[in-house]
Amino acid sequence: MLNIKQLTIEKKNEVLDNIKNIKGTKLNLQYINNRINNEICYDTINKLSDISLLNEYKQCKSVQNEIKKLTEILDNHKIQFSVKDSIINDYILQLIPAG
Repeated sequence: MLNIKQLTIEKKNEVLDNIKNIKGTKLNLQYINNRINNEICYDTINKLSDISLLNEYKQCKSVQNEIKKLTEILDNHKIQFSVKDSIINDYILQLIPAG
């Protein structure tokens, strides 16, 4: 049977182990953050931005369908071509599905 003194020592050791694990986690996070900072490629990130990929997005069938729906709505309201084109261009990012 454990007495209170032994229980306290065990609890103390448990706390110390937890502190070691926390310190190890911090070191691991620091290591990961350093790798990210050293290995990140901003050129790739820029190439994958919505603005850079906009022309490719516009060619997707789902986006084409959304553009068609919006065009039909604007046509029904007799919106001038130049205004309609401007509205579609301003709204294009919302027509691109998530993912």
